[in-house]
Amino acid sequence: MVDRQEISSEISDATKTIEPKTKKKKIAPMKHKCSKLNCNACFTHNWQLDQHEIQIHKDFNWPSKNKIDYLDIDESIDPIEGGQGNVYFGAYNQRHCAIKILPKSEDACHEIEVLLSVQDVMWQLKMYDYFTHEGNVYIILERCAMDLSDFLVIQKYSCNFRLQLYLCITKCVVELHNVGIAHRDLKEENFLVSYNGGIKLADYGHSIFLPADRRCTLTVNSIVGTDGCQAPELKTIGGEYNGKVDVFSIGKIIEATEEAYEKMDNDLHFIVAKATESDPTERLSIDELNLWLLNNLKANSYNFIDRSSLKCGTNTNNTATTAITNIAGGIKNE
Repeated sequence: MVDRQEISSEISDATKTIEPKTKKKKIAPMKHKCSKLNCNACFTHNWQLDQHEIQIHKDFNWPSKNKIDYLDIDESIDPIEGGQGNVYFGAYNQRHCAIKILPKSEDACHEIEVLLSVQDVMWQLKMYDYFTHEGNVYIILERCAMDLSDFLVIQKYSCNFRLQLYLCITKCVVELHNVGIAHRDLKEENFLVSYNGGIKLADYGHSIFLPADRRCTLTVNSIVGTDGCQAPELKTIGGEYNGKVDVFSIGKIIEATEEAYEKMDNDLHFIVAKATESDPTERLSIDELNLWLLNNLKANSYNFIDRSSLKCGTNTNNTATTAITNIAGGIKNE
């Protein structure tokens, strides 16, 4: 676990106040990192590109200036308003990014602590840097193309592809739980589709570190979560819960997605019912849900999407097509 005292000290002493810049640079359109729309090296495993990005950032020698000097916010793009802070888009050190700005507080410290803990974890949104300026905390994050709710309405997807997508979002949570963290606010808007087609988990403001012994429970000290995806045990102060609250949320995401289609697969209907059991002791664990989805795909000899049969154009569906290709390719290698 990251040292909270060290983070708090770093936030407090990060930068001195400087006058804000009056001119904003225009941000060029985002481009694929490899300058190839069908880069198999990147598409084989999403996280390979992520690890390359992290290493570039670690090796960069920052000049001796306040970090705010390297930030340009694109004012032509409306920010995304959140409960704890707003997310803007722009560039940091001439690199496209998302910028989460929130008041300097214990909540900001906690979110940075979690982001540092998942820096090298697959399927998680990456943090490039963080600093303070004029009483606010700036968190510089990987920029993605859209969230899952936007991706799902672009077109209709086959049942088998939707199963792959559900496996992807489940894997995001498996990896998070493997480092001892529960998200507690899973919803479509917190799963992002990256520009190279990967699925990323984001927004760790309500996450919490789990006990080393997973049989132990935590106590609800404040109400967190989003209506429609919130586990019932999180709705009562003083109640007990564990990492299965995230399983309930995934079940609700699957259920809501399937409502847009005529009929839910019978096996999937059964697994959703088990994932959304009101009694946590009867609910599936995240590993059980992940195993069922993976085995169900393999048992049914799923015909994975052939990347060579898809071409990326320059229209709005470009990222969607890339994502469909990559999601299929990533799971095929399991």
